[in-house]
Amino acid sequence: MRKVVLNLLLISAMVLGAVAPAFAQDQNPDSPDVNYRLFLPSVISSSGNSQASDEANDEAPPVTVVEVDAASASQVTAGAPAGRALPAWMVAAKLDASVQLDTAEFNKLKLSPELASGGAQNVIVRLSQPSVGEAIAAAEVRGAAVSATEQVAVAAAVEQQQATVLADLSQIDPSATVLATTQVALNAVLVNATLDTLRALADNPAVVAVRPVKNYEKDLRETVPYIGAATVREAFGFDGTGVKVAVLDSGIDYTHAKLGGSGSVYAFESNDPTIIEPGTFPTAKVVGGYDFTGSVWPNGPEMPDPDPIDDGPDGGHGTHVADIIGGLPMPDPGRARVRVVHASPDAPAVDVLVNDGIVLADVPFKAISNYLSLPPGAYNVKVVPTGATTPVVIDADLTVDAGVDYTVIAKGLLADIAPLVLVDDNSDPAAGNAHVRFVHLSPDAPAVDVAVAGGPVIFSNIAYGEVGAYTPVPAGVYNLEVRLAGTTTVVLPLPGIKLSNGVVYTAYAFGLVGDGSLSAGLSVDNSELGGIGVAPGVDLYAVKVCSSVSTSCSGVALIQGMEYVVDPNNDGDTSDHLDIVNMSLGSTYGQSFDDDLSQAVENAAAIGVLTVASAGNSADKPYVTGSPAATLSALSVAQTEVPSAFLPLMQVLTPPAIAGQIQTFFQPWSAPLTAPISGPLQYGDGAGGNLLGCNPFPAGSLAGKIVLVDRGSCGFSIKISNIAAGGGLVGIIGLVAPGEPFSGGFGGGDPSIPGYMISQVDSNRLKSGLAAGVTVRFDPAVGIPLVRHMAGSSSRGPTMSDNLIKPEIGAPGASFSAVAGSGVGQEAFGGTSGAAPMVTGSAALLKQAHPGRTIMELKAALVNTAETNIINKAAIGGGELAAITRIGGGEVRVDEALVTPLVAYEAESGAPTLSFTFHEVSQSKLRLSKWVAVRNYSDAEMKLRVSSAFRFADDEANGAVKIRVPNSVQVPANDWGYFEVKMEIDGAMLYEWALNSGALGASGDALTGMEYDGYIYLTDISDGANRIHLPWQVLPRKAANITLRTMKGADVQVRNRGVATATVESYSLLAGNYNLPEGGAGEQNPRPDFHYLGYATYPVPAGFCSEDPSFLMAFAVNTWERQTHANAPLSIEINMDVNNDGIYDYQAFTFDASLTGSLSDGRNLSWVADLKTGLADAFFFTDHNTNSGNTVLLLCGEQIGMNAEDFLKPINIQAVARDIYFTGAATDMFDAITIAPLGERYLGVFQNGDVGLTEIGFKQNDVLTVVDTGSRTNNTEFGLLLRYLPGAPDGAEAGVVIVR
Repeated sequence: MRKVVLNLLLISAMVLGAVAPAFAQDQNPDSPDVNYRLFLPSVISSSGNSQASDEANDEAPPVTVVEVDAASASQVTAGAPAGRALPAWMVAAKLDASVQLDTAEFNKLKLSPELASGGAQNVIVRLSQPSVGEAIAAAEVRGAAVSATEQVAVAAAVEQQQATVLADLSQIDPSATVLATTQVALNAVLVNATLDTLRALADNPAVVAVRPVKNYEKDLRETVPYIGAATVREAFGFDGTGVKVAVLDSGIDYTHAKLGGSGSVYAFESNDPTIIEPGTFPTAKVVGGYDFTGSVWPNGPEMPDPDPIDDGPDGGHGTHVADIIGGLPMPDPGRARVRVVHASPDAPAVDVLVNDGIVLADVPFKAISNYLSLPPGAYNVKVVPTGATTPVVIDADLTVDAGVDYTVIAKGLLADIAPLVLVDDNSDPAAGNAHVRFVHLSPDAPAVDVAVAGGPVIFSNIAYGEVGAYTPVPAGVYNLEVRLAGTTTVVLPLPGIKLSNGVVYTAYAFGLVGDGSLSAGLSVDNSELGGIGVAPGVDLYAVKVCSSVSTSCSGVALIQGMEYVVDPNNDGDTSDHLDIVNMSLGSTYGQSFDDDLSQAVENAAAIGVLTVASAGNSADKPYVTGSPAATLSALSVAQTEVPSAFLPLMQVLTPPAIAGQIQTFFQPWSAPLTAPISGPLQYGDGAGGNLLGCNPFPAGSLAGKIVLVDRGSCGFSIKISNIAAGGGLVGIIGLVAPGEPFSGGFGGGDPSIPGYMISQVDSNRLKSGLAAGVTVRFDPAVGIPLVRHMAGSSSRGPTMSDNLIKPEIGAPGASFSAVAGSGVGQEAFGGTSGAAPMVTGSAALLKQAHPGRTIMELKAALVNTAETNIINKAAIGGGELAAITRIGGGEVRVDEALVTPLVAYEAESGAPTLSFTFHEVSQSKLRLSKWVAVRNYSDAEMKLRVSSAFRFADDEANGAVKIRVPNSVQVPANDWGYFEVKMEIDGAMLYEWALNSGALGASGDALTGMEYDGYIYLTDISDGANRIHLPWQVLPRKAANITLRTMKGADVQVRNRGVATATVESYSLLAGNYNLPEGGAGEQNPRPDFHYLGYATYPVPAGFCSEDPSFLMAFAVNTWERQTHANAPLSIEINMDVNNDGIYDYQAFTFDASLTGSLSDGRNLSWVADLKTGLADAFFFTDHNTNSGNTVLLLCGEQIGMNAEDFLKPINIQAVARDIYFTGAATDMFDAITIAPLGERYLGVFQNGDVGLTEIGFKQNDVLTVVDTGSRTNNTEFGLLLRYLPGAPDGAEAGVVIVR
């Protein structure tokens, strides 16, 4: 079997002894030479500071570049240590080729390299004139404001610049298409044009950048009271009235009864999504919006139109979101409800018109419609044959009152058909009872009784057209019968009628006695109940920016959508801006600085618009939280479990080797488990097929079995439905990547058996026992309550690059909410997509109650008052608390946020969190500080007790991090107070670093073990109920601090001035490069670039890589900028021509273990692809510590068609830095390099260590001797690349020894 992954720790033990991952970065670039890309770093000569004594300069900046004499190196070959084979260390060298930087080349830098692809493409062209939002933000920094008149003037200047650029574009290429322009959120024009056109346009001095558009993914009755929203409405009278909320999503089904529509399915199905039909939109609830994508994108072009209906086939993401934010109750006490029953036995199917508009189409005999929701008033109702306008068989006027339910029945034969209007009583029955009434609708039947079979009469002497009164009946299953009135003659038996507790029913007698068509019908009348949204008074705006036929959200449409949010009427005056934006969407490993949408969010915040965004559904993995939620001003939302959630435990009965309990996650759309079920476990079809469960299983083939299938390829509910159709007892979905099980979305089918999800670890555990026969048991009484628990799928922070606390708050997901196209239907809607609108609605309640507060104050109120006692993972006996980078301030409690007289946030950034971020701590003491601003809204001065607490007791006991706050702070009435939070970190006491992008890249536990976090509490001394908190977090790394000093001959002193024991590795230095310029904010151009490239070869024995002796090759890359996680944005590629024919045969590259663009696994592997066959495999994890500029790719010789017989065989290589996140483009390159396994010329031998490896304690030295092996295979090699572990100060993660 092909080896896919070989643990890096095993490699280290076998080959390197004990080698930890490394970092490398130098952020102080040397001046470029005339060739721009080729340079030799400045060198500390032997007569400079490097000749100082060992300790005299321990406080000076580290020396990272030294040189030794080539002649001296060539004389020490014999000094290599005996008894150990000399490892082949590869050395890096300068490139031969140069790139000239002239004016034409400079203009090309405006273009993203990805635009080299052929054909027209969508791009965003950023222009130099500040947008309205940027002007407002700049003014705020100066403490000034921009008036409405000035805003219009700025917008006019932007429009003038855009007009000039677009005129230039038209001259260059008349066929180029202008998709949109934005003046407020960004100064940008969005166009579709060819590369040649864009190159020419880039010459325009107004053009700042031309970048491809990045697209994104769309990630109540119980939850709304739980977070305190019901209390805010009922006790304080706030429901969000007057607050304008934009839902940037897949649109909103405004025909749904909970969103202001009639609830008519026909109204949805007959809607033309490209136009607005008269009287349909806007509604009283969805008051505005626009469709910026159209209905076919991404399967066709974007075709914007004015109708933002959520018209997709899969339940409507945006509709769910809108309902959770501000959906109306169902029934709505401010509206009437009307339903229709077709009871005319000889009439054809009919259409029902209300005020001459069809509301129900093709209604057959005996059909009972859902209730339609109508404003109170007078209506004309007509009934006509389906598809016709005549004859009108019923034409009646009906007046309906608010809060009243009606049933309109078409009764009688067609010749004398007439309406029967009933007023329905859907009030709740007494506990233990159901309510039932009976309607006699058989024209030729005499009066009847309805009775229990052989027992008492329930309804007596009901004649045709009459209605029996609502009658309470104890819940249960009954055999009923219809008798001729006053007799025991049964004319219609009704066996097995189930009447449930709390349900209201209407029973109907349909058809004719004479022709034998007499039959019964039963309707559930109070089933269409729905919880009210968090803020049902808000005005919703449907801003359609996402596809309604896929999970994609258009980058072009999102920028246009943000422009709409800040300036709905497009006049340049932002005074009509909307108040809050909900974005239940995002992109994993969010890059907020480079992301254009994130910058639009920041500019909108300066205008006064609060963005609430989902953190994502990528589980408890370091740094995976998405953008735009990662944006500083956005409020990022995690998902917690609904309060009634329950984690069932599956009992593994056999075999004994794996027996025990496994945590499962019940899928709420599947059939509930009502009694214990036991059975044998089968994987797929039991014969190695249908392992995903996406294909139907033969009927009966799964009888009596519990079936395990893998996640992937089809919807969760489809898998369980297929198992059910095959006769399975229970369906289990096993995850195929690290992460916790979660509530998967409903994707169709008939999941009529219980369905569960389990983790990858537990799935593999079950599979390991299949050969021996696995038996499992499910019991509904065995499990763990999940109230105040994190949802396993909720994404974790901190943010990429800047290491900020995100998410900042949590909320329950999986609320029961509106389904697009169903009229009145609802279902559970999970993920952070369902959690974000809970917080959006909460913010709307606060906005109504406190309209003068800034978005920073609104955010702070929610975060400061959230519930902090949230468990990260359910566990038997109780789980650990969720870390701050998982839950932020806690689970939202909007009732507490409403009444708090205090808010607090970081004074400089306005964030409701204290992010002390990532730090390399090489010294004994590192001191940090942040100032907190506290607002007192009360009319009395407050003295607040200030205290701090660690989230985890072991962090406090460790003693490495100390928080110091004042004992108290005095805050005047209706004013601000300030205090300083000081942090002191003792580097020597920090934990040893254990967080990387490889084996631990998806481990939230590893991150929790490295970070320190907790809360700062502020308590009113005179009233302890007034208490708020701010979350804090820091991620410190115990670091080394290496400096180099040339000594005699080929020796270099290597001194560690840092508190961590330093591991120093040497590689042959192959290439170096100048620091390339990066893109600006929102330009989607992070431009990851190389600093140094090195390699080393390790001979390995037979059995390590294959059955033959072979070698391990390590490519060491040092980038100028630290990479937070190896998954994004940089992928390192090493192209290899192993047969020297000028064509690359293999490519080694770093990428997520999923090998998909979704980056869904979280662990980064060193892949090797055969470029001829397209096959790829991975033997090793990528060696990269988080927040490091150092990455090492590892491969076995067999992966490139070589082994030990190929030592010294030349390989031509090319190293490429590729931005896989935004553009897919190559951002840097080393080319024309020749190497060979064991072909290294220069090796580093450490006096106290080994060849290429040593460990150096705090304030200790070692001596590195540069050895010249005499090899001349490597054409660019010019010294040694040293990388330092476990960390190092900025600018000193790596060093080089240049041989002159």
